[in-house]
Amino acid sequence: MVSGVAALLIGWLAVPALAEGTWQSYIDGFRVGDKSRTWSKQVNDNWSTNITFVDCKVHGYSTATVRIQLTRETPWYQPDENMGRQNYSCSGSGTIHRVWDQPPHNNDYHFVATHLAGSSSSSNQYSTCLSVGCVKVSY
Repeated sequence: MVSGVAALLIGWLAVPALAEGTWQSYIDGFRVGDKSRTWSKQVNDNWSTNITFVDCKVHGYSTATVRIQLTRETPWYQPDENMGRQNYSCSGSGTIHRVWDQPPHNNDYHFVATHLAGSSSSSNQYSTCLSVGCVKVSY
């Protein structure tokens, strides 16, 4: 009986903590400067922010790099805070998973596209846009 209790205890200890929240959607026509929906993060669970793109594609390119910035929303009179940027190499298929460290503030967050196919300008991105079959965010 002791071995059964030990196995149960080890199994219980191996279960990872659950994320505070999660959502999923898709993206169609996302351009430089566009932002995702907003979510509220509480810093009480030691959970990082995970943003996964499934089947992402930059229109007009077979493979292109997309830079995504995690952003902490601030009051209207302050600029939003950059919490870090990461690259996604989008080729139309596959899954790309990126992790940001746990944010230091209880706050609202979103992500924004800062570069598409090497350009950070929204003025010359008229025809260049991002599509993602499935976006998964856990926080």
